[in-house]
This record gives sequence, structure tokens and C-alpha cells, in this order.
Amino acid sequence: MMKRTAVAWIILFLLALATMPVTAADPQRQQAQSAAQASLAEARLLRPDLVVERIWILKAGPQPLNRPPRPVTQLKKGVKYLMYCSYRNGGRALNGVWKLGYYVDGQMIWNQYWGNVGANETQTKFIDNYVPTVVGQHTYECRLDYDKEVVERSEGNNKASI
Repeated sequence: MMKRTAVAWIILFLLALATMPVTAADPQRQQAQSAAQASLAEARLLRPDLVVERIWILKAGPQPLNRPPRPVTQLKKGVKYLMYCSYRNGGRALNGVWKLGYYVDGQMIWNQYWGNVGANETQTKFIDNYVPTVVGQHTYECRLDYDKEVVERSEGNNKASI
């Protein structure tokens, strides 16, 4: 009878232990969660970050050599223009392909795949075949990685318009 009582007490003790809240593990769990969050934040900082720095338009054709060409603010129908997009990678080196798109009035007029961009490297691309067909005001926009093929630190700085 004593053995049964002792066994019953042991079982009750083990059940009580199993149902007790585990407070000793909580600080460890919090430390693990904090470390995981810090690791995610650090990984985010190590991502590439394409940033449009400047866009401009020049009239195509020979330019005077005594001064740099001035950007055009009004386009003429039937005249050929060069559309520029200067960007940099403000994050970790980007190895892989992504798309650069040029838009006029929200409509894509040209796109191209581009590749690697080193950390803090600046590149300038341009198209030389834009000829306006409609007179009036237009919006020119450059969008980097517009289909989000690159996981970046920030997606909000991938476009600019004039």
C-alpha cells in the first residue's frame, strides 16, 4: 500500500511540474527573439539598394564642346531626344539581373535588363530614340527594378520623374 501511495505522489508531483509555467526559459526565449530580430535587421542592411539619383533629357545630335549640354525642359514634336537615368547602389553589391524602365506619361517606352552594380557604385544609362508624337506637357519617369526581382533594403527610392 505504501508503494502505491508513493507512486501516486510521484505521479502527482510530475504532473504538477509539467503544468507549471516555465519562467526560467522566458528570458532565454526573449534573448533568442531579440537576437533573431537583430539578425533580420542586419540582413536587411546588407541588402542592395538601387536609388535613382537624377534624371534628365537632352536633345540628340552634336553638342557644343565649349560647355556641357543643358537639360531640355520642353520637348518638340518630331525631334529626337536622349533620356538619362543616373542611379547608384547604396547597399551591398548587387549580383544578378534586374530591369530598368523608361516611362512617358505612365506608359513604358523602353526597358532593358541590367546586371551587377557594386556597393556605392553609380551608373548612368540612357536611351537615344525617344521622339515625342504629341505636343504638350509630359511626365518622364525612370524606374529601377520595376518588377521587383531584387530584394532591396528599400523599394521606395527606385523611381523618379520630371
